[in-house]
Amino acid sequence: MILELLGTLSLRDETRPVPVAAQQKRPLGLLAILGLGGKPGLSRDRIEAYLWPESSGARAQHALDQTVYAIRHALGSDVIVATGRELRLNPDLVRVDAWEFEQAIRAGQWTVAVGHYKGPLLDGFHFADSHELESWIETNRTRLRLEYQKGLECLANLAAEAGDHSQSVVWLRRLSNADPLSSGATKKLMLALAAAGDRAGAVKHARLYQELVRQELEMEPDSEIADLAAALSRPAASPHTPSVTPSVATSAPQGKERSRRDRTVLYALIALAMLISAGAIWGWLRPAPAKQVVRSMLAIDSTEAMAPSTPWSGRVAISPDGSRLAYIGGLRSQLLIRPRSQLHAIVVTGTEGATTPFFSPDG
Repeated sequence: MILELLGTLSLRDETRPVPVAAQQKRPLGLLAILGLGGKPGLSRDRIEAYLWPESSGARAQHALDQTVYAIRHALGSDVIVATGRELRLNPDLVRVDAWEFEQAIRAGQWTVAVGHYKGPLLDGFHFADSHELESWIETNRTRLRLEYQKGLECLANLAAEAGDHSQSVVWLRRLSNADPLSSGATKKLMLALAAAGDRAGAVKHARLYQELVRQELEMEPDSEIADLAAALSRPAASPHTPSVTPSVATSAPQGKERSRRDRTVLYALIALAMLISAGAIWGWLRPAPAKQVVRSMLAIDSTEAMAPSTPWSGRVAISPDGSRLAYIGGLRSQLLIRPRSQLHAIVVTGTEGATTPFFSPDG
């Protein structure tokens, strides 16, 4: 039996049809939570809090018992293993794509790993109204997506190092599709397309990225994308530039040529010294330029909205290098950290109730 968590949640059996009772929302949701819990499994208390957050302890315990019974009745008594207060899936009977994905990532088997990744974790599947469950799923969803992107980058780099720029483009297209608002992924794909000889395709992708950012984020895209597109739009310099080699036989004596060169170098040094002196004097005398005020628009996903607070000061922190933001938000008012070039943030677990985010001087 195969439980697929990456992409659309599904349970399938390559030898026989899966009973309908096991594919109902509640049993399938429990299987998904146990699959996400990994081979060690989860405690019954945690599962009850996830799936029945509004129910009393006795009612939640009864509902969990009923769901486990329904799964065992449909799929077999050994599918879910109980050890004390812990529940887990039997790895001898159930294969979980997320387990195989992470195992391949740890082993550096990048092609196998990205083959398991069919889409975001539990994409489109909604559980009970449990903020704690949704936060846990979102944290794992982000973690697995970043591992998938890491695998694609490794494959693209390996292909480029082998001189297979066309295959590098294939991997980087998947990277860009996984994070279409990322300027970093866009630049990597543009450079790979140019290396593969498709400069026009690189410029076209830049235009599509710019339109998407303006439409989705209502802000101007990264200026580096426009600069790179402009550079790729210019005709490439010819790699075969004829070299000019001076003739050994000259009409003037060699001593005169050396003397002429020495005078030319001397005049150039004098002119350079005068320019440096003039620049230094101007630097001392010119008035200090007015400080430029930079305003930026911050787009935040609705599931990661900033938590309400009385004062605005201290609600958002920017890293010393200006590449990351930190703020309090999300469904549980936790600390969220995200790159400025990306829409989604990473939840820092165990930070519930934090008030004022900040970065250390070293970032």
